[in-house]
Amino acid sequence: LAILLPLTTFADVKADIAKVDKALEACLASPDGQSNMGMKICTGEAYDSADKILNRQYKAIVDGLSKSTGDKEGDASNAEILKRLKASQRAWIVFRDTNSSLASTDMLGGTGESLIYIDSMFSMTKARVLELDSTLNPER
Repeated sequence: LAILLPLTTFADVKADIAKVDKALEACLASPDGQSNMGMKICTGEAYDSADKILNRQYKAIVDGLSKSTGDKEGDASNAEILKRLKASQRAWIVFRDTNSSLASTDMLGGTGESLIYIDSMFSMTKARVLELDSTLNPER
């Protein structure tokens, strides 16, 4: 796979995720990040950033796999990988959302329920970015 996809189609997602983690840490350490609402806002912003990275990464991967390489075998392989990637991503989105909902039941009905939910969404999205990077770019 790595041979068929130009490396230039992939951003350095590990560095991007590290920046998000650093921004979240700074936000949570600020006076505004100390309250439940502040933590939700900080974590929500981190989730939004990680989700943008994931969407950008996914688009780059799909675009790379969709381009003809001129190699019949390579193109057939890329088409199969693309099919599996799309199925995996659709299933992962459902899993992320339902798993985060389940995780939030630790504080069911409490003020922390939505914080646990958004924290789970962020953690799972960040992990997915890194998972796709290591799966589709094993040489990094």
